[in-house]
Amino acid sequence: MQKLLVLGFSTRGLAEAVAKSKEGSSYELLTLDYFGDYDQNQWGQSYSLWRDFGQASFSAQALATSATKLSYDTLAYTSGLDDEPDLVAELTTGRELLGNDSSTLRRVRDWEQLHRFLETNRFAYPRTLYQWQGPVPSGRWLLKPRKSGGGTNINWAAEEVHLSEDYLLQEYRASMPASVSFVANGQKAYVLGISEQLCGSRDFGASEFIYSGNIVPLWLDRWSEFPIGLWTWLKKLINLVTVEFGLKGLNGIDFLLTADDEPMFLEVNPRYSASMELFAAAYGYDLFSLHVKACQGFGVEQAVLPAICQRQGYWGKAVVYAPWDLSCGDTGGWFRAGIRDIPHPGEKISAHSPICTVLARGDTREECMEALREQQYWVLAQVIPSNRKGGGPGEG
Repeated sequence: MQKLLVLGFSTRGLAEAVAKSKEGSSYELLTLDYFGDYDQNQWGQSYSLWRDFGQASFSAQALATSATKLSYDTLAYTSGLDDEPDLVAELTTGRELLGNDSSTLRRVRDWEQLHRFLETNRFAYPRTLYQWQGPVPSGRWLLKPRKSGGGTNINWAAEEVHLSEDYLLQEYRASMPASVSFVANGQKAYVLGISEQLCGSRDFGASEFIYSGNIVPLWLDRWSEFPIGLWTWLKKLINLVTVEFGLKGLNGIDFLLTADDEPMFLEVNPRYSASMELFAAAYGYDLFSLHVKACQGFGVEQAVLPAICQRQGYWGKAVVYAPWDLSCGDTGGWFRAGIRDIPHPGEKISAHSPICTVLARGDTREECMEALREQQYWVLAQVIPSNRKGGGPGEG
């Protein structure tokens, strides 16, 4: 049996998809991420970057270095590796890759090249400056890392900016953040679903811009029926991006809905994304089987359910962030309570770090949000405030 290594900053979602998949039975599953969550061992052999390898650095290089100490035949990656094509190439030499290869990553994560493609095909995106020295232009601007993920290290631009090669300036647009998930075989792409993104949600203790969760489907209560223009825009976008960059497997695109409901492209996530487990729950997808078949170049259209425009209630997930330094007691019962990415018993977690992920369903968006808040209250009732700084990272 081949050994499959799932590698990234957080791997639980994809690991769970593998374990529940028909294709997953063909692999012995190993996972390596920063957290090594308490619930992860039930899906396969779990390794933590800091707990098992003593790596304090929250970096893709640290993941790659630690991965070389493991024996595996096949690699699938999540967040953190999509911005490191050279590392992906090194880690897959002589091995099977389930995901986009280094050549695709190098092109699709090149901001200038991607924006030229968007301009050619008349897709709007926020005004972006790749080099800038001096006073910030008029308007509101964000200082964003070129290697982006989860909203980390995004800040409001100060009055005076001297951009390094690792950052860019992007104009802020008041909007609803959203994402579309799709599966592609390099030539064709099929929508899995569209979600509302929760970013910097104070409801769950997140800092500004930080990824906080998703609601599926996109908030349809805003319209009497799903806007045909948006649906057409998304299908055209994912198909053109797939062909241009040769995307394969599970992918996502983040976009914005402005005040007049005009869509605006934000970025491509050329790998498994956090919202996808909600589509599996809502629509019954076997995500890993779709991923494998698409990466191998097969068509998957008959396996993708035509559920995107059907109302089936709302499904949500939220990352719960620690409101203060805290320690966890016995977390053994959290999984049965519907919690994921569970901290280890006795884990110490610093304020503003992620504790866990909560999942919920409701007939309306507000019922779903309220159910997520109730799950959050349950979690916070289980932990103990602490005046001491945590000895390890928070879970997420």
